[in-house]
Amino acid sequence: MADIKKFIEDEKSMIIAPAGYGKTYTIVEAVKELDDEKKILVLTHTHAGIASLKDKFKLAKVHPSKYSLETITGFSLSFANSYHINKNDLVPENDDYFVSAVKIAAKLLNANPIKKAIQAKYSHLIVDEYQDCTIDQHELILVIACIIKTHILGDPLQGIFNFKEKSVNMESKEQMNSFLQNRQSLSTPWRWLNAERPDLGRALMQIRNLIENSRSINLLEFNEVADIHICNTDYSPGSDFRSLIQSILINNQTDSLLFIHPVSAIPEPRINFIQQFPQVKMVEAIDDKILYKYSRQFDEYNGNDLVASIVNFMREVCKKTIINYWFSTTGKLKNKKDSREKIISGRLNLYVQNIIASKSYDNILILIEKILQLPNNKCYRHEFVYSMKKALKDTVSENPSVLELMKRNRDIIRRTGRHIYGKCIGTTLLTKGLEFDVVVVLNAHQFEDPKNLYVALTRAAKQLIIVSNTPMLSPYKKK
Repeated sequence: MADIKKFIEDEKSMIIAPAGYGKTYTIVEAVKELDDEKKILVLTHTHAGIASLKDKFKLAKVHPSKYSLETITGFSLSFANSYHINKNDLVPENDDYFVSAVKIAAKLLNANPIKKAIQAKYSHLIVDEYQDCTIDQHELILVIACIIKTHILGDPLQGIFNFKEKSVNMESKEQMNSFLQNRQSLSTPWRWLNAERPDLGRALMQIRNLIENSRSINLLEFNEVADIHICNTDYSPGSDFRSLIQSILINNQTDSLLFIHPVSAIPEPRINFIQQFPQVKMVEAIDDKILYKYSRQFDEYNGNDLVASIVNFMREVCKKTIINYWFSTTGKLKNKKDSREKIISGRLNLYVQNIIASKSYDNILILIEKILQLPNNKCYRHEFVYSMKKALKDTVSENPSVLELMKRNRDIIRRTGRHIYGKCIGTTLLTKGLEFDVVVVLNAHQFEDPKNLYVALTRAAKQLIIVSNTPMLSPYKKK
């Protein structure tokens, strides 16, 4: 256990610990220990992480008035939107949207009036999952660390958010400087002790040691503590893989079951999975560009272009073969010969003509609903549909643009967090910081990055199921 008093009394301090060893618990205890009139600012990286921290605060009976909890990008966006004059610097569809927000926030925080505002509002800053900070985010934290006491927690082996931006090195003397002078570590695997699975905790530490030494992992050495399935991982009818997934879904009635797919860059493999197993929900990225793209189009387009945009949005979220059966690539309704289909097509055409004759967000919402109700249609991306419908409904009552309401609604989720429950499929990027009773790591042989594999394996508290086409895993990219 960490020395909480020392952790919060130092001007700058850090804790490094493996997954499941109590970093979140330490944050909660630190906030409880602080008895200041000012709030404690707590920053993390994921919306799922915010939800997890909120649950832990609530369980520990820490009143929300004691802390302010946000993602680093959410905090930066809020700051930039409040104080930065040129709002054109922040466009959600741009690739550098969040990067710009962080840089702008760091500049703003150098201004003396804003420094005083931070000091008046907050007494301490605590940053979780610090290994995922980009250099720009690290620079932002260093600026805040010059204003209020700052404490960071992380694990270098879980640093998986290294996209275009280079990540901070928590072991670097040059980068971490005085943080390293006040460093602590945690050594108790609380996640697995609390779940009464100390054997699983020990096995995951062994795997961690293998990864840290760039050694291959023989899954068969861990088959006494994890369910290891070596099979051809395809979806063909009657395949071992398909039967295995169906068996897992039937036998696990828990509302805490997560499938993790190794491919994060594109959603198609996960969409393919839920098409095969529709009882599983898809965990979506909060800021997927699809939502902003179509929100902007719904604001700007009219007539046939607007209808085509609505149909294309439905192709993104529903069964494409059904959408293509009724609509052409340009969004026009196809002619039908069957009498029942003619009736359906005729009704759809009325809603289409309503939009062409008189654009309204209410009419857009109605057409979306009618397309969802097409025979044999299935919606695979419920969260996107819900978000778009909510923005359209809010637009009808509040009368701003769909894009502005979509941005506002996503900002709310970014600040408040998102609970993930039930039978879900996600990626390490979307579920890091969370734990589930049962975790199924799909296609484990496809992980090329050892950090992503480690994060995937350590999400499981009670039962870990690993599916691979080989017992030997070597998740190291070939140079």
